[in-house]
Amino acid sequence: MTSVTFLSFFGAMILSNDIAILTLMPIYLRLAKDLSARLKVIGSTLIIMAANSGAILFPFGKSQNLYMYGFYHVSVGEFFKWSASLTVVSLILMFIITRFVRATPLDINLRPANKVDNGRLVFLGITGLILVATIFGWTPFNVVIPLILIAFLIYRHDMLKLVDYGLLATFLFFFIATNNLAHIEAVRNLIGTLFNTKSHVLFGTFFLSQFISNVPSTILISTFTDHARELFIGSNIGGLGTVVASMANLIGYRVFRQIEPDSSATFMKLFMVVNFVMAAILLVIFGL
Repeated sequence: MTSVTFLSFFGAMILSNDIAILTLMPIYLRLAKDLSARLKVIGSTLIIMAANSGAILFPFGKSQNLYMYGFYHVSVGEFFKWSASLTVVSLILMFIITRFVRATPLDINLRPANKVDNGRLVFLGITGLILVATIFGWTPFNVVIPLILIAFLIYRHDMLKLVDYGLLATFLFFFIATNNLAHIEAVRNLIGTLFNTKSHVLFGTFFLSQFISNVPSTILISTFTDHARELFIGSNIGGLGTVVASMANLIGYRVFRQIEPDSSATFMKLFMVVNFVMAAILLVIFGL
């Protein structure tokens, strides 16, 4: 379980938290089919938490980090000043948490692997590198993104069938609601008053994320504050907590519920307890 936890942590640095969870959780739950329901819940919870933690390091690891990186015109060096310390502390906490979980070997019987599609691998590798270069400002965004979309439509249009449009619609409604709130004068005045100090931004972002998710919270609060670092810390810690605190949490929950529907309630309880404990520790370290 420790191995899959840290695979999720370091994998999310490159793949993003959403992709790391979508990739690892189904594999883990199928490999762990002979384990107790409790261990499946614990392992799944750790995978999600590790992905949320490891994805902090790079701008493209999380949607709100990518948004802040562009919105505040943060330099690469400044961004890593924010992200490195939070990533290292999160890694230490994840290591401590795994010490409380009994190591249980998995009985793995792997079938021979299918032949690797080298063409697909090269295509995804090249497009991925181009997107990373675009994020860091090395290639023009307005040119690259349309070209990438066209390339996918021509070469790998079948991938569009794999998108969870229901989940995307859920977050689209979050963004619409956030945008509407930001245009209400009373709400604007309230937010402008509440988020006028560094500590208010940090703790307020965390608190709001628990109800409307960290990405909409970041977008909403960013229009009222210049405390970019505190918004960054608050939104990333804000992904820990409730299932709706981040899109990655919802993705993980949906994957777990599809494969282990009988343990969904147990998963929700343990997930929130462990997440809030880790979030509380991080808030004490970075908020005081």
